Amino acid sequence: MMQTKSEKALSFLCIGVFIVSLTVSIVCWFAGQKRNRYVFYFPSYDSKNLCTEIRFLPNKPIQGCEKLFVEELLLGPMTNRYKQIFPRDTELSYCFLKDKILYVGLSDAVLSGVDGMTIKESIDVFKINIVKNFTFINKIDVSIDGKSISD
Repeated sequence: MMQTKSEKALSFLCIGVFIVSLTVSIVCWFAGQKRNRYVFYFPSYDSKNLCTEIRFLPNKPIQGCEKLFVEELLLGPMTNRYKQIFPRDTELSYCFLKDKILYVGLSDAVLSGVDGMTIKESIDVFKINIVKNFTFINKIDVSIDGKSISD
């Protein structure tokens, strides 16, 4: 059975739209590959286990990957059934990496606790997040209001 001119034109049009869509998709995919995948761990209201949340953060942030990660962690979970690690008004005083040791300074708002977690539990979850995402870090030195917390 022979195709008419309009059927041939429609076929070519469909093939052309497909090729253009494929090309645009491939270009957008390669252009959007400037993000790293991180796994955030938060306590849950529904279970005693830590639950995960995936986030994609910029590949080369101005403030550094570690500091951006800590800032995101302080913002808390995006899932409404997960608990905050620290109170919402906790501020990051400093965060820097030196000799494979991450130094983190938090405001005294941490001392008020959150969702029935002790400060030690909050710090432990905080450290788990850092260790699981930055395997090259050997030690985490957390300070609250300028006073270092020793392990």
